[in-house]
Amino acid sequence: QGSSRNPFGTSAGQTMAGGIEEEEAMEPGVELLQQELAHKRAACEQLRQRLDACRQDKEAAKDSCLAGVKAAQLQMVRMRAELEELKKAPAKDDLQLEAPPANVDEDEQHSRR
Repeated sequence: QGSSRNPFGTSAGQTMAGGIEEEEAMEPGVELLQQELAHKRAACEQLRQRLDACRQDKEAAKDSCLAGVKAAQLQMVRMRAELEELKKAPAKDDLQLEAPPANVDEDEQHSRR
């Protein structure tokens, strides 16, 4: 029994692939199937790489959008604070009505009163 085993631990009529006889492995159909399997594995690997790239792009877009939202929220807080300050200050339009511009003639001034 020891003399019928090869260095890989399989019997003389088997390969390492799990019992396929060497004669069957030489058939052209098996070789074509192995090539097809190799092509499909390569295609799967390419799809995995594309998927990883898409995930990275998605994460970058998401991070960018979140940064934009945070910036917009900060701007809204600033604008609300500015609006509150403007509400507290006297209106500029009221000040302009009290002091008419120098280029207004007397008739316009009389009609404003």
